[in-house]
Amino acid sequence: MTGVMNTMRSMTGQSQEDVVPLTVSADLHQSVKKLMAGNDRYLRKLAQGAQEKAQEGDLRRRLSTMGQSPWCIVVSCSDSRCPVERLFDASPGDLFVIRVAGNICGSPVGGVIGSAEYGVEHLKSPVLMVLGHTKCGAVSAAVRCTKDGINPGENLSRNLGIVVGNIQAPAAEALQTLDRPETPDQIEHAIKLNVLYSMEQLLQTSTVMQQAVRTDQLQIQGGI
Repeated sequence: MTGVMNTMRSMTGQSQEDVVPLTVSADLHQSVKKLMAGNDRYLRKLAQGAQEKAQEGDLRRRLSTMGQSPWCIVVSCSDSRCPVERLFDASPGDLFVIRVAGNICGSPVGGVIGSAEYGVEHLKSPVLMVLGHTKCGAVSAAVRCTKDGINPGENLSRNLGIVVGNIQAPAAEALQTLDRPETPDQIEHAIKLNVLYSMEQLLQTSTVMQQAVRTDQLQIQGGI
């Protein structure tokens, strides 16, 4: 992996005068090769567009020397179909993105809540958005497990079971609210409730969030 790490230093194009093509070793996994080839295309596009290269280079240098001031924290699902920066047409430095399956904020220790607190307390981001999405696999699993009376920890790996278990409260509420067999409707309702549940968890478990909201330094919003 040392060769990969050395090669990856060129990925942002931050300190380079000329684009250096990435070398792909034959023993690397195909997915790593795709990442490196994609980064090579990115650097070449910058090299071909002088104005774009100058603008992005200036931006990255400013972010590197002056630090980041993202105007929004986004807690979103890890789903590969939901590229947060692209959805909001955001540039580097605009968003402080925290991604986790099911956009859950269930654990008060470290992880998501600690990262969000960093964005609020140290980066002074004025807005935090919990962003859910349709057809969320984690929420779907929580609804089905809750509906069938299955403990996620018994059917899934330990850590994945904990993730799904964190979504069982909004799943149960969705099943009670929509007491009919149309599981897709129940899942979509659970997705909405899960966003609200994560927003509540942030406020219930984080004194940093509570204080920031109380003093009008932070707004917590939800979206799908």
